[in-house]
Amino acid sequence: MIPSPVKTVLAACAMAALSAVAPTGAEAQVGRFMGGGTIFNFSPACVNAGWDRNSEAYLVRFQPANIGSNADRDLLTFLGSAHSFSMQRDGGFTTWWSAVDHAFLGSGIGYSDATWDDHADMRIMSMWPSDPDANTMVPVRIRGQIRHFGHVPWCRVEFDVIVQQR
Repeated sequence: MIPSPVKTVLAACAMAALSAVAPTGAEAQVGRFMGGGTIFNFSPACVNAGWDRNSEAYLVRFQPANIGSNADRDLLTFLGSAHSFSMQRDGGFTTWWSAVDHAFLGSGIGYSDATWDDHADMRIMSMWPSDPDANTMVPVRIRGQIRHFGHVPWCRVEFDVIVQQR
């Protein structure tokens, strides 16, 4: 049985996924960067948990903190054919390892809050432009790493995404 707070978060992730696919209007899209990306370079812990060593492609949505109607948090959502997941951090992502809220939909459903002992961590290795805002109309490239990915201890992956505001 999934605890009620986790159900609420999973429902929010599902709504974020649906809104990523079905935009509602031009004004509602300020701060919504859409595109695609891959995860790759799976650590041995990931491979032992069933991931193969090949990269995986996803539709990606990035919502930077405080742009348009976005809250004071960064949200990065990956939507794939076999797995979907999101990473969220209050105040925004950082270049050092930071605890993140992590929802994962795959062979199972999982969620970890940044305050939990078994949380996931993420860091941004590079972003260009480095500080996207409501007027950023060029593609934004984000490269980073996630550890404890998919709620697997020490599973570490890299990601590379290109998104653009519509």
